[in-house]
Amino acid sequence: MRSTHARTGSAMPAVLAAGIFLLLAGVGGVTTVLLMRGGGGPNSAEASGNASASLSNDAIEAIGAAARDYLLDDDLGRARAVLEAGVRQHPETHGLRTLLGSLEMQAGDYAAAYTQFEAALAIGPRDPQTEFTAGTLAARIGRDDRAIEHYSAAQRDDPGNPDYPLYLAQVQMRRGELAPAAASLLRASRLDPDRAVVWGSLAEVELRQNRPGVAIEQARKAQALEPRVVAWRVIEARALKRQGEPQAALEVLLALSETDRRSPEMLQLIAESYGMLGRVSDAATLYADAADASPTSARLWREAAVWAERVGDAEQALRRAKHAAMLGDEAAAKMVERFQG
Repeated sequence: MRSTHARTGSAMPAVLAAGIFLLLAGVGGVTTVLLMRGGGGPNSAEASGNASASLSNDAIEAIGAAARDYLLDDDLGRARAVLEAGVRQHPETHGLRTLLGSLEMQAGDYAAAYTQFEAALAIGPRDPQTEFTAGTLAARIGRDDRAIEHYSAAQRDDPGNPDYPLYLAQVQMRRGELAPAAASLLRASRLDPDRAVVWGSLAEVELRQNRPGVAIEQARKAQALEPRVVAWRVIEARALKRQGEPQAALEVLLALSETDRRSPEMLQLIAESYGMLGRVSDAATLYADAADASPTSARLWREAAVWAERVGDAEQALRRAKHAAMLGDEAAAKMVERFQG
């Protein structure tokens, strides 16, 4: 049975920067008010005895409310102006920093957004959701070391949320830290075993560690949960091919739609599987058909030339290499020189 975190956070793996912005900005004004009333501002007893503190707190809440209204009206310019002025006037306010960071996220300035979330964390409180958002922004701008720190902090403070180890694992995979990534994914799988991306990611990690048998098992678990996601089948096919089962890999790949089979990665996998079976002419036909359907793809025309040469069709190899060279493919241009030399 899923945990509470799994139920309430099941959509989070699909949340990228824009989605996180919607999560924050959609309730931005309310969040700001609560934050100002909670950890950051004076309590009611202190406020009643300190008029200036109460006035400051009211002003901060008003800034958050105004920014929220502008955001709801899609008036980002005015929302930014309000929040930037508010941050200048109240630089130690967590809620204003996260709101401004959310706005920068929507504008696509992820570095500026990260600066604001990092400042919010320095101000406090260092809550798991703010750490998580900061981690996602850090990963987006290539600060993987900081992303790992933020995701680890979120995971430490909220160990029951499967999103944190899942996102942590993606960064660890990107850095080639496969053993830590596997550990993070196993933790996510225990917290939410019904999440396909966890098993699919585990399959990828196992395959990179040259354990194709385990990778196949994990990929099939992902497929059982999300049978329409092509990525899980691609991982299974790669693992089958790695394991020396090209026919089984072909069966997986050829069961997909023609549209799905036309991606460069899929064509390469299918052609390599044909090659392992000695069916070179089938691979050549595959690339010839794909190239004919995509006359502006230099890569496909070059590959079609390569496979035409492998089956001994020099005329087709030269014709296709010339076409790829005309499209700017340098490797194809060298093929033409070789053929005509």
